[in-house]
Amino acid sequence: MADAATNAMSKLNLATSQPTLIDKRAPGTNGAALELSTNITPITLAQNVNYFKYDIRMYAVFTKRDGSKTTKELTKQTKDDYNEQERKKACSEIFLTLTNSDAMFQGTLIYDRAAVLFTTEKLPPISASEGKLLTLNAQSQSVCPEAKHIEVTIKQAVFGFQVSSNDLAKCVNADFKPQHSKELMEVLNLATSQIPFFTPTDYMTYGNGNIYLLNPGNFGFQRNEAPDIGRDKFTGIGLSKGVKILEGNNQPGCKNYTPALVLDVKKTAFHNFNQNLTEKILQTYGNAVPSHALLARDLKDIRCLTVHKKASIVIGGFTAGPVGKATFKDKDGNAMLICKYYEEKYQLKIARPDLPGVIDAHQRNIYPTDLLVVAPNQRVKINTKDVVEALIKACFTQFKYTGINYYLFQVSAIKPELRFAQTVRLSKLLQLDSKKAQDMGVFVPTDAASLTVPARQLPPVSLLAGQGAMAGPSWRSGGKFVVGAKVEKWAAFLLFPFKCGGKMPRHTPEEVFQSFVQKFADAGNRKGMSIATPLIREHVDVSVGDTNSHVSQAVKKAKEAGCTYVLFVSDERVKSHEQLKYDELAHQITTQEVTLIKASQVAFENKGQTLENIIMKTNVKLRGMNHVTRGDGILECFFEHDLIYFYGVAACVYLPAFSGLHHSNDAIIIGIYIQQPRVMTASEIEGGSQPSFPAVIGLSANNGILQASNLDIAPIPAFILDAPLQQREMAAQQYFTMAYKYANPKEWKKGETQLDTLKKMVAEALMTYKNNRGRVPSKVVIYRAGGVSEGQLSYIASAERDAYLAAFDSLASDYKPTLVIIAASKEHNERFYQKANHSNLFPGVVVDRMAVNPELNEFYLQSHKALQGTAKATKYTLLHESSGRLNSDQVQHMTFALCHLHEIVNSTTAVPTPLYVAEESAKRAVNIYHHMKGPAEYYELDELNAKFTHSNLGARLNA
Repeated sequence: MADAATNAMSKLNLATSQPTLIDKRAPGTNGAALELSTNITPITLAQNVNYFKYDIRMYAVFTKRDGSKTTKELTKQTKDDYNEQERKKACSEIFLTLTNSDAMFQGTLIYDRAAVLFTTEKLPPISASEGKLLTLNAQSQSVCPEAKHIEVTIKQAVFGFQVSSNDLAKCVNADFKPQHSKELMEVLNLATSQIPFFTPTDYMTYGNGNIYLLNPGNFGFQRNEAPDIGRDKFTGIGLSKGVKILEGNNQPGCKNYTPALVLDVKKTAFHNFNQNLTEKILQTYGNAVPSHALLARDLKDIRCLTVHKKASIVIGGFTAGPVGKATFKDKDGNAMLICKYYEEKYQLKIARPDLPGVIDAHQRNIYPTDLLVVAPNQRVKINTKDVVEALIKACFTQFKYTGINYYLFQVSAIKPELRFAQTVRLSKLLQLDSKKAQDMGVFVPTDAASLTVPARQLPPVSLLAGQGAMAGPSWRSGGKFVVGAKVEKWAAFLLFPFKCGGKMPRHTPEEVFQSFVQKFADAGNRKGMSIATPLIREHVDVSVGDTNSHVSQAVKKAKEAGCTYVLFVSDERVKSHEQLKYDELAHQITTQEVTLIKASQVAFENKGQTLENIIMKTNVKLRGMNHVTRGDGILECFFEHDLIYFYGVAACVYLPAFSGLHHSNDAIIIGIYIQQPRVMTASEIEGGSQPSFPAVIGLSANNGILQASNLDIAPIPAFILDAPLQQREMAAQQYFTMAYKYANPKEWKKGETQLDTLKKMVAEALMTYKNNRGRVPSKVVIYRAGGVSEGQLSYIASAERDAYLAAFDSLASDYKPTLVIIAASKEHNERFYQKANHSNLFPGVVVDRMAVNPELNEFYLQSHKALQGTAKATKYTLLHESSGRLNSDQVQHMTFALCHLHEIVNSTTAVPTPLYVAEESAKRAVNIYHHMKGPAEYYELDELNAKFTHSNLGARLNA
C-alpha cells in the first residue's frame, strides 16, 4: 500500500511547495511563574538609518613564466581554516590600505573581510552593472608578496542594495516570507565584529560569529581555563556570536521586534602552530613507529607548510612503508629515493626516514615528515578518543560532532555559573559596542545586563507503574512493571578470551556469568516478567579465531533452537557490538549485551540499581512496558468524541481536543530523525558524481503491540484487572518502536528521492498502527529533528509536509487525518539560567515569551536534569497544525510528558522519547552500514534497504 503513492508523489512539486505558516498562538499559562537570566543581550538600533550594500572582490594578479597573467581571488570563500585566515588577512590589509588612501572609502562603513561591504552613504559613481576597478601595489598585502599587483572591483549588490534600520520586521522568518531582508541582520552582525576582525594580533575569527582570543593569557585567563592538550594541541577560548530578532516585550495587539546578540563561550581544540610534523607525531605516539593507517586516521586533512620552499599541502594519507625506502621517477624515468632527492637538491638531512611519508591529498607527491610544519590557525577536526579524553580531563568538557568537518568544541560541561561569568567577560573583551558599531547606529552598551525573560515551571507529570502512582522528573520504581514481557526460549552466552588470560577479582568469569544469569531471571520475574530457565547457557572462547564469527555462530545457534532472545555477557576486550547488532538484524532475533564488569557488580556487589536498569531495558526490548504517563487520575483517554473515561467511575467529561494526545487511542505520535551526508554540490551532480554515502532516516512511533505475561499488577485498583486489554492498550499507546531506512541525499533527484523514502516510512508506520490496533489514527503528530536549523524550517513545513500528506493519500484517497508537525532542535546557542545564582534550571521549565521568534510558535523546554555542566534547553517550533485547536499549553504538556517515556532510566530525557528512539535508530543504521560496507563506498539504495534494515517487528530493539 505504501508503494502505491509513488506515482502521486512524482506529481507533487515538493521543492517549490509553499509552507502554510500557522498563526502565532498565545503563550501558555500552565505552571508557576519564574524569571530567568539568559545569554541574550538586546541591541538598540537607531531609527531611519539607511545602509547600502556593495559587492567587493579582491584579486592577486601574477605573471606566469610565459608572460601571461593569472589571478587568485582573495575574497573567495573556503572551508580550509588556514586558507580562510590567510585570505581574510590579505583582504583586511587591502581594505585598510583603501581606507587610508582612497577618498571613496572615507565614510562610515563596515566590511566582512571577504566580499560584503556596507556603508551609510552611497559610494559614487558605482552602479550594479558597471562597477569600478581599482589597482593597488602588491605591497598593500603580505599574503601574496610575489604578486604583480592587486585588483579590486566594487559594485552595488544585486540583491538588497539598500536596507533601512526600520526594516526589522522583514528580517523575521526570512525563509517563510518572500519580502524578507537578511541584509539588516548582516549589518548587525558585522557592526559588532569590527574590532576582532581588524585586530589580528589579538583575535582569530572563523566565519562571522566564532571569535577566539589568540593569547588568552594576555586577557587574564588562567592556564586551566585554556589548557594544552598533550604537547601538540591547545584549547582555544572564545565566543560564539549570533544575531536574532526576538519577540521582546510585546504589548497586546501589537508586535515588538527586538534585535539581540546571542553570546556563548566556546572552547575548541587547535593544533599547535608551526610545529614540525615529526615532532607532533613523536609527542603523540612516542618513539614507536605508528602504522600508516593510524596516522591517516588521526592526521588526515591537516594542512602543512613545506620547509624547503613556500608552499602548503594537505595530508591525504601516508605511505605503507618508511619514507626512507619510498621512491619516485625523475624526469628521465629513473627510480630515485625520495630522501636522497631532498638531501641532494635542498641539502636537507632527513632525521626520521623510518617514519611513513606524507602523501599530498591533491598532487599525490610524497614528503618526509621532517620537511613539514603544521600550518597555523587550524581547529582539530578529527575527534579521536585520546584527544577527547585529554580535553575532558583538562576542561571537564563534553563534545559532539558538528557539520561536515566535525570540529571539536565544547558543548555544555562548564558549570553554569562559570559559563555565565565567562560569557559576560568575553563579551566585554571583544568590544562589541565599538565606535564603528555606534557610527552605524548599532548600540550594545558595555554595562548592559543580559535579557531577563519570564518562564514557567510546569507541574510534575504523573506516572503509573506496578507500585501505583509516581511523579517525575525522577522517580523510584521498586514494584512490578505495567506490562511484563514473556521470555520462554532464550540463550545466554559468556564471551571471554580464556586462552588470553585475565580474570575477575575474587571470582572466575564462569562464576560471574552463572550468578548473573540467575539473578537476572529472578529480578525479571519479581518485576512482573515471565523469564524461563535459559534453553542455552554456554561459554564461548573468543581468544582463538575471528571474534565476529563466534558471535554470529552463537546467534545462529540460538535462532535455530527457537530462541527469541539472546543475552551476551562480554569481557571488555571483546569488541563485537556492531557485529552482534548486525546478527540481530540478519536473524530477526532480540539481543542484549552486558559487560562482565557490570555483571560482576550485580552478581557479587549487590548493585541493585544496575540490575534494575538492565531488566528495564530487557522488558522494553521484548515489548513490555515499565511505566506510563497519566493525567490527574486519568488512566485512559478516548478522543473520538473528546471523552475521557475514568476506570471505576461512571462518568465522563468533555475536554478540548488534543488534550493528552499521548493517551489518545486514535493518535499516532511519530519521531523522525534525519542524518544527512555531505552536501553534494551542483557541479558534482552535473558532472556525473554519485553519492558516496546515504542519508539515514530514523523513525519511531507508538504503533507497536505489547505482549504480557502477568497482568496481576497490584496495587493497581482491582477494576484494572477486569479490563486487561484496556490496560495493555494504554501502555501500547506510549510504547515507541524503532525503524530506519537508508535514503539518497536531499539534493539528489534521480531514482527514489529522500522525500519518496520518507513518505514510504510514514505510510508503513501508519499501516503498522492499523495492523496492530485494528484502526487507523485520526490524528498524526510528527516530531522532527536532525539538522533542524532555522533555515530548514521552511523545507519541513512545505516539502516534508507534502510528503506526509502523500503518505496519507497512498493509504486511501479519503484518509485525511489531522496533522501536527513540531520541529525540535538543539542547534542554537540560547542558554537559560536561574536568575538568583545562574545555576541550572529544574526539569520542566518552559520559555515561550520574549526570547522567542515574534512570528513562529516557538518555545524552549528544559526537560532533563544536567548531570554535569550547563543544561541546554531544546527549542521546539509548531510548524503545522491542521485542526486549529491545539494550544500552547497542550503542546508543551504533551512534549514534556513524552520526555518521561525513555523507560530504561527513572528520569526524564532532553528530547521526547519518539525523537530519542528515532535518533538511536539512525545511529544503529550508520553503525551497521560502516560495519558491513565500509566508509566512502558507493551504495545501491535498494540493496541497502533490503539487506540492512529490519522488517517491521513493532518493537524497540534499540532500547
